[in-house]
Formats: sequence, C-alpha cells, structure tokens
Amino acid sequence: MTALPEVSIIIPAHNEVRRISQCLEAPLHCMAERGWEVIVVDDACTDGTGDVAGALGVKVIALSKNRGVAAARNAGAQAASGGILIFLDADIIVLKETLYTLFDYLQTHDQVCSVGACPGKNLNKVWSSWFLYLLCQWYIKCYVRADENVSCFPSECGAVRRTVFEEMGGFPETHGGVGMEEYSLGHSMERCGHHNVLLPDIQYCTYYNSVSQRCIELVARTARWVPLFLRRRRFEPVVGSKIPVSEIFSCFLVLMCLLFLFAGIFFHPLWWAEPMFLSVHFFVQIPWLYYILRHGDGGIYLAFWGWPITFITHLFTVLGFAWGVVRLLWRRDVRRREKAV
Repeated sequence: MTALPEVSIIIPAHNEVRRISQCLEAPLHCMAERGWEVIVVDDACTDGTGDVAGALGVKVIALSKNRGVAAARNAGAQAASGGILIFLDADIIVLKETLYTLFDYLQTHDQVCSVGACPGKNLNKVWSSWFLYLLCQWYIKCYVRADENVSCFPSECGAVRRTVFEEMGGFPETHGGVGMEEYSLGHSMERCGHHNVLLPDIQYCTYYNSVSQRCIELVARTARWVPLFLRRRRFEPVVGSKIPVSEIFSCFLVLMCLLFLFAGIFFHPLWWAEPMFLSVHFFVQIPWLYYILRHGDGGIYLAFWGWPITFITHLFTVLGFAWGVVRLLWRRDVRRREKAV
C-alpha cells in the first residue's frame, strides 16, 4: 500500500504557460526527493498550462470555468492527500530549500498553524515595478519579525496545517478575485487563536506590479478590505498584512489635501493649507526615500520619482477606502429596503 504524502503543494494557474515550468522546478525536486504531492489546478486555462504541467508529471485538476484563485486553491486542497498544504502562486520562483524550511518550521513549532516566505527578488522588467519591490523590502526590513503573529495567510508562498485549513472552511470565494481571501482566512485563524508567521529571511522571486497595476489593485483591495476592517475595528497588526502608522498618517494627509483642494474652490483662503500638507507628507516619506537611494537596486533616479509615486499610491488608497465605505453603506441600505418589503 502506497503511503500518503506528508505534504501537498498546490499551485492554482490561469494562463501561466510561460511561467509554470519555472515555478514547478522546486516542487518537482520535492516530489522526487521526499515523495511530496504536487497539484496544479488548471483554472480554465486557454493556453495549455495544464498540458505543460501534466507533461512534467504532476497531478492536474482541470476546472471547467474560470472560478478565481480562491476557488482554485480550494479545489486543489480538496484533491490533496498531505497533512500539510503548501500554496504557491504560478508566477513565482522558489527554491526547494524554501519549501523544506516551511515544512520543518511547522514540524518544530506546534503552536504555529501557518508559515510563509516573504517576496524577494523582482522578476518584472517594467521599471516602475521596482518601486513596489523596494517598498516591500522596506516593509520587511522595518516590520516583519519571525516570532510575531500576522493576520494574513501568505498564500503566494505559504504552508498551513490541513486540519486548520479545513476547520476554517478554506479560502472564502466571495471577494471578487482581488486578493482579499488571504486576509479573510487569516482573520478567521486569528479569531480561533491560531498563530500565523512570516519568515523574513526566507524569500521567493516574483513579478511585482507596475505602478499603474498597483494603483488599480489598491482601489479594489482597499474597497474589499473596508468591511473586514470595520468588523475587526482595528488595523492589521503586522506586515504581510501590516499598515504602518506612517502609511495611515500619509493617507490622512492626502485626504486633507483633497478636502482642502475642493474646499478652496469655494473659499480660496483654504488653499494655503495645500503646501503645508504636501510638505508634511514629503517629510514623512524621507526614511523610505533614503532607503531607495541607498539600496543596491535603487538609486538617485528611483528616489527622485519615489515621492510623487508614493503620493499617487496613497491617493488611490484613499479613493479605494472611500469607495469601500460607499459600497458598504449602499449594500446596507439595499438590505434594509428588502427587509422593509
């Protein structure tokens, strides 16, 4: 009788034919060396991603229609046999040693239910993607500690005990594909007293978004995050999920800039406050801009553009939060009217 694998590696994929082979290199080593199970969930791909994965010898679960990454991960988990589930995104490159480290950490830390690696090297050639890469490295350097609990399950490259994953009901499939399912799952784990950690020294390579992609994502994710925030009534405690005080204050300054700009249309003396809020916002960003300047992948050019791009991303965060509040109030009003009928 064949023994069940200790670990199942689950990779959801939608039209990732150009990247799936690289992503599978480390999992294939784990399969050969330790007998781990590797599952690729073909989320209605039209480019032959599933065929490429199947030809490499991994198990392929084919979905008849594109159901989104949360549903794809859940489908993979249902088909998995391992007691520990490792989720990987199809567009990352990870070392086999990283996967072994995640497994070993859960084996030696009984109180921890999930553990994740942090994003590292940038694979995107678009120059503006380096801002998100540097911002991510800045957050990891300043805020991530291996012994701290995070409220976000690291689904890009993270391991979780199967029993806990099933207890939580898997990834919520109601967030519209904007990447909020890891927050919702992490919050559920946190409420049940489970511990999730990130390992800052264990990293993987990924394709960071460009500034334009980041701004669109910020609006959608922040809007979806508003109900989670109001339910918890507090900000995320640590990065992977952290919103630092400086970020909250910076977004507040951008909001003040917007309010005083529009108020100044009707009462011109209010425009004097614009330079003040802009100046304070700039000074708050100085440590981050200095980090860009000194970083080996940064430099003067990126540091020069760092402040205006940071201001723009904060602006889109504020817009996303406003949109989220409006959506929430509108839905509550609709439900109230339906009950009245």
